[in-house]
Amino acid sequence: MNPVCAADTGFSGPALEALKSVGSGFPVKHAADAAFTSRARVYGLLQRVDSIRPGESVLAQDDTWAVVRVARHASIEDKPQFAETLLMCIKAGSADVAPIRKRVRLMSAEEAVHENKRINDEVVEEGRTVFRWDNKRRLKNRDANICTSWTDTQPYASMQRQQGADRQRKVRAGQARRKRRQPGPLKRQHVEKLLAEGVAVRKVAQLTGIPKSTIWDIKRKAEMRGSQP
Repeated sequence: MNPVCAADTGFSGPALEALKSVGSGFPVKHAADAAFTSRARVYGLLQRVDSIRPGESVLAQDDTWAVVRVARHASIEDKPQFAETLLMCIKAGSADVAPIRKRVRLMSAEEAVHENKRINDEVVEEGRTVFRWDNKRRLKNRDANICTSWTDTQPYASMQRQQGADRQRKVRAGQARRKRRQPGPLKRQHVEKLLAEGVAVRKVAQLTGIPKSTIWDIKRKAEMRGSQP
């Protein structure tokens, strides 16, 4: 585990003492002037070009920043490519400029069987690094631009809240329909009264703002209750 934290962060406590007792702990491996991160295991540590330390390994740099360490989980890029992409995104102020890269890998035995090819045949893949938040915690500012600003996060209060947030993201992305709340008792009574007076479903929808499908459902249930002995 390689935590990324502010220089003044303290780690005192029983857990750290237990690590030290077996010769481990949290030694400082890299010190940086800034950090870029979009989620766990996707980050880059940056130093200003004029403050690079002697012997420091630099993966990529521009006129302002040098990337000295990265974590690139689920990225198609190697470390130097990933570092170059970070600098491109920071300079442009947008993660959308991440380039498409090619990667050559060997075909697995399972793939070879499914595709009727030989094991270890070379496969060329294309893809780009996506700096997408993993939504394991709630962003306090979900509109924050990761290339120009930052936002705090906090845990979801319950599993229901997390599931609700997941659905809202799908609705905003056009991958799911918005769930409509069922009308309360007073609105249902008002709808049933209008229907009993012979008002058409379409007109009831216009008067109450309730979807026609919901009004049809209320009407069917009212008719079922009326037909019961």
